Amino acid sequence: MATSFRGTVVKVTQETPRVRKITLHVDTPVAFLPGQFVMTVFTKHHNGVPSVVKRPYSLCADPVVAD
Repeated sequence: MATSFRGTVVKVTQETPRVRKITLHVDTPVAFLPGQFVMTVFTKHHNGVPSVVKRPYSLCADPVVAD
Protein backbone atom coordinates (compact mmCIF):
# COMPACT_ATOMS: atom_id res chain seq x y z
CA MET A 1 0.00 0.00 0.00
CA ALA A 2 1.41 3.37 -0.99
CA THR A 3 1.31 6.32 1.38
CA SER A 4 2.11 9.87 0.39
CA PHE A 5 3.52 12.63 2.55
CA ARG A 6 5.20 15.95 2.00
CA GLY A 7 8.47 17.01 3.54
CA THR A 8 11.07 19.71 3.44
CA VAL A 9 14.78 19.02 3.02
CA VAL A 10 16.46 20.34 6.17
CA LYS A 11 20.04 19.22 5.58
CA VAL A 12 22.15 17.21 3.12
CA THR A 13 25.31 15.57 4.45
CA GLN A 14 27.91 13.84 2.27
CA GLU A 15 28.64 10.78 4.46
CA THR A 16 31.01 9.02 2.01
CA PRO A 17 31.90 9.67 -1.65
CA ARG A 18 28.82 7.65 -2.70
CA VAL A 19 26.42 8.16 0.22
CA ARG A 20 24.42 11.26 1.12
CA LYS A 21 22.22 11.61 4.16
CA ILE A 22 19.16 13.75 3.48
CA THR A 23 17.41 14.99 6.60
CA LEU A 24 13.73 15.75 6.09
CA HIS A 25 11.12 17.51 8.16
CA VAL A 26 7.69 15.90 7.71
CA ASP A 27 4.43 17.03 9.29
CA THR A 28 3.28 13.53 10.20
CA PRO A 29 5.30 10.63 11.61
CA VAL A 30 6.38 8.01 9.07
CA ALA A 31 6.28 4.44 10.37
CA PHE A 32 8.55 1.96 8.61
CA LEU A 33 10.25 -1.38 9.04
CA PRO A 34 13.93 -2.18 8.44
CA GLY A 35 14.61 -2.69 4.74
CA GLN A 36 11.79 -0.48 3.48
CA PHE A 37 12.41 2.45 1.17
CA VAL A 38 10.58 5.45 -0.21
CA MET A 39 10.32 6.65 -3.77
CA THR A 40 10.88 10.38 -3.56
CA VAL A 41 9.66 12.93 -6.06
CA PHE A 42 11.55 16.22 -6.01
CA THR A 43 10.71 19.27 -8.07
CA LYS A 44 13.78 21.30 -8.86
CA HIS A 45 14.06 24.53 -10.79
CA HIS A 46 16.87 25.49 -13.12
CA ASN A 47 16.71 28.92 -14.75
CA GLY A 48 13.03 29.09 -13.81
CA VAL A 49 12.22 25.79 -15.54
CA PRO A 50 10.82 23.09 -13.21
CA SER A 51 11.73 19.46 -13.63
CA VAL A 52 10.73 16.37 -11.66
CA VAL A 53 13.37 14.01 -10.27
CA LYS A 54 12.36 10.61 -8.85
CA ARG A 55 14.75 8.58 -6.70
CA PRO A 56 14.44 5.64 -4.28
CA TYR A 57 15.92 6.17 -0.82
CA SER A 58 16.43 3.86 2.14
CA LEU A 59 14.76 4.90 5.35
CA CYS A 60 16.53 5.30 8.65
CA ALA A 61 15.86 7.15 11.87
CA ASP A 62 18.08 8.77 14.43
CA PRO A 63 17.89 6.49 17.47
CA VAL A 64 18.00 9.51 19.77
CA VAL A 65 15.00 11.13 18.09
CA ALA A 66 12.98 8.06 17.09
CA ASP A 67 10.36 6.54 19.38
